[in-house]
Amino acid sequence: MDAPTSVLVIDDDPTFRSIVRHILQRDGYQVLESASTSEALETAARELPSVILLDLMMPQGLGQDFILDAKNHAALKDIPILVCSGRTSVLDERTCLRLGAAGYIRKPFEVKDFRQKVREAADRASTGLRSGPAAVERLEPADGLVESIMPEDLFPSTPT
Repeated sequence: MDAPTSVLVIDDDPTFRSIVRHILQRDGYQVLESASTSEALETAARELPSVILLDLMMPQGLGQDFILDAKNHAALKDIPILVCSGRTSVLDERTCLRLGAAGYIRKPFEVKDFRQKVREAADRASTGLRSGPAAVERLEPADGLVESIMPEDLFPSTPT
């Protein structure tokens, strides 16, 4: 029998981590938790989770920095990172996708939608599909706000 798919939940709010743990465990995932991005990087490198669920606003480091660190780490670079944040700005979402996140979930979320996005990320991880900027065009539009997001649309190059 295959080992259960693991999800690393990175959020400084213990109540949120508990809720997410309950949802994910009911779906059969093994749940790892971290309250800080620095601890999470160590945990991710040691445990190699199938999916990482990341809050942006952390007291000891920004989620965006974690994305960059993970995508520059040889063992972590292909692990899908789903940002789960109360920040609802389209710019925040685009920035995270450009940095390499596989998806963006706005808090509060519908449990059904949350479960689907985690399942899709886990499926992507198990089939070896790459996450990050090269895969951005495969993502669903964010509430119909954006039809497609291509990396060059996010941060157009400026003439030097």
